[in-house]
Amino acid sequence: MIEYFGGVGQYARKNRIDMNLINTMLNEVRRQDFDNVLEINVKNNEVESTVKAFYEDVVKDALFHQKGKFFLGGGLRLDKYNEKKLKQACDFCEINEETQFKVKEVVESYINTYNNKAFLLLKINDKTPRELFEDKFLKKMFETGYKLLDGEHICHLCGKKGEVFEKFGYSFYTNDKLIYSCINDKDKWGIVVCLDCLTNILFARKYIEKFLLTYWLDCNVMFIPHYFDETVASIYESSKIENDGSVTSFLKRLRTHENDVISDIGKTKSLTDMVFYSEIPKNKSWKIYHTITSVLPSRFSKIAKLLTDHELTFWQIFNIITNVKVIGKNAETTLKEKLRFLDAIFHGKKIDRNLFFKRVMAYYKVKYLADEHRKYLVMRSINKVYNFLVDCGCLNKGVKQMDYKDYHELFLANPQYFDSDEKKAWFILGRVFDYINYNMKGYSKSEGSDKTSLEKKFFFARKFDYQDFIYFCNLLEDKAIKYNITTNYFKNMITEAKLYMANSKNQLSFDEAKYLFFWGIDSYFKKSEEDKEMEE
Repeated sequence: MIEYFGGVGQYARKNRIDMNLINTMLNEVRRQDFDNVLEINVKNNEVESTVKAFYEDVVKDALFHQKGKFFLGGGLRLDKYNEKKLKQACDFCEINEETQFKVKEVVESYINTYNNKAFLLLKINDKTPRELFEDKFLKKMFETGYKLLDGEHICHLCGKKGEVFEKFGYSFYTNDKLIYSCINDKDKWGIVVCLDCLTNILFARKYIEKFLLTYWLDCNVMFIPHYFDETVASIYESSKIENDGSVTSFLKRLRTHENDVISDIGKTKSLTDMVFYSEIPKNKSWKIYHTITSVLPSRFSKIAKLLTDHELTFWQIFNIITNVKVIGKNAETTLKEKLRFLDAIFHGKKIDRNLFFKRVMAYYKVKYLADEHRKYLVMRSINKVYNFLVDCGCLNKGVKQMDYKDYHELFLANPQYFDSDEKKAWFILGRVFDYINYNMKGYSKSEGSDKTSLEKKFFFARKFDYQDFIYFCNLLEDKAIKYNITTNYFKNMITEAKLYMANSKNQLSFDEAKYLFFWGIDSYFKKSEEDKEMEE
């Protein structure tokens, strides 16, 4: 992954006039954390102080850099004040010990009188550290901050031999820890980079922070193109004026306009890595949760088209297929599971079929028990997700999404899915259940109940094996006798379901059988509804 930062950095060095090397090394601070800037100007060993309104570029004037225990520059966050760092800032600005004591008195008096929501900027004879100590700052950063190694070594990125640096501005916490470990330890491997590659990486970091990062699927994510030029940059640097007049950058629109953004990434004509991570504020290191590597541009285009064709978002997809457990009326998921499925989708990896049906039926169960399965067309959504995954290459045996006059037409139009008599039997049995339940509704209302005795039974507790199929058939026939349901429509369906099951080979998973049963219940066929009306 880190090797592709070089291409981004090369572009930024050449084309981004708003970026320079020193600025890539400086920390950024948030305006909302500060009220003021406390300027302390040292003239002839005397100390003058001035309070000004806070401005974000004060870190540039101060040459402020801090990462972990390493601190450099002539500025200090007073909200994280300690004497040791104040002394380091004074030493950097070459302030003598006696004057340092005066500076300390002014700083602590300000904090005690006002508050600590200020940034300290040291000046020498009215000049900022940037005006006086740029060369000193760069020398310290390269020698200490990025750890210049003794002797000559081979750069891991470009292969050139010469001076190299052990650190390059990133700390990673991944399964590849050894790759990024200290090279001075003979028992560990490490990456070292030359000055040119280090500079590219530093420019890349600033560029990535500005244009290639966003928050998506409950996680920070960066998009790293393997090849970077003006065409690629024009896409990632673009923005859009929204209806309310606000301007939204390209990747920030990913949460609200997935299809458009993913489609445009496909136009970069570059392989792309997606890196999902969190930043650890204490030491500015990254914890990488998952990387989806080398995604083809054509794959981005295809996924965008499929999302549009199936009228889906990734939030809807993962809401249905990534629940790892169900507690009460809530289906819970994890980031790890979402990213695992996302990886499968973008690479067309196969998803375990049984796991898919287990997950979707757990989701359906939550909605069914809340009596929301028809209100929100849950089965229709499950079918859309199923066919989306088929088109992605993650599952097989898709179903054509169209209106059918009856289930016979459904079976005939989709032989690749309805390829066994057992599937047909469970689907038809669901239709029988819905028909009997429909006819029982009038009796239930007259008895003061919103639900029929069939609806009150907890069918999700059943295994949905052959024995359960027989149990359901007997139950439905008993209800038909009790409620005097004698139509040919009912008799033909129950007979047809039994005949199909008699010829089955019992190869269907229990969860897929459950899916077919409830799909049959929730499906709508125009001819079936007309038959009901005529038979009543």
